[in-house]
Amino acid sequence: MNPVGLVPVVLLLLPVAFIFRVHGWRAGVFFWPGSVRLEALSLVPADLPLELATLGRELLALGFTFLGAHGENPRLGPPLLAFDFISPEGVWATLGPKARVYFLNATPGGLVLTAGFARRTAQDARFVAIGMPRVPLARALAQHRRRVARGETATTLGGRLALARSFYGPDGAAELKRQHAISVLWVVAAVLAVALALLRSL
Repeated sequence: MNPVGLVPVVLLLLPVAFIFRVHGWRAGVFFWPGSVRLEALSLVPADLPLELATLGRELLALGFTFLGAHGENPRLGPPLLAFDFISPEGVWATLGPKARVYFLNATPGGLVLTAGFARRTAQDARFVAIGMPRVPLARALAQHRRRVARGETATTLGGRLALARSFYGPDGAAELKRQHAISVLWVVAAVLAVALALLRSL
């Protein structure tokens, strides 16, 4: 092996490491969504981060009760903490990073999600989602109620965790593959680039 030929390989290591850091865990979720560790956290409204407090108060004004939070922790990826509310009729509202709210329920046909922000519409066999950006939360909630025949019967954090398990299970499989497909391509491209550089160094 020519030592000089290894220079391109060494120069590739930094960008490849960056690609794996950003996209590696996403590729893992693409192939193994069930590897995401889920946990419930009992909190009180005062535990809401300051940047989420206004939306939290708006949900409380709409009749929701704050139950706590749940964590979604992918292997080798950044943990996600989301704050969960439940309405009297059993509609879940989740307040997540970047001050985004979405409503979620399980139905006999799968999961139904209505987001109060811009997101791609999904119409899968077991997962249906729409985005309603720049509209009052009350309007997004009314739209969600029209799409869900009935609310949840399990109105505890355990019930919300069950919804998350469904999403990282069969119900959300197609959506997760859509979200993380580009990361798989980045990882494959990085591996191929290193393999090609190694072949050229021989």
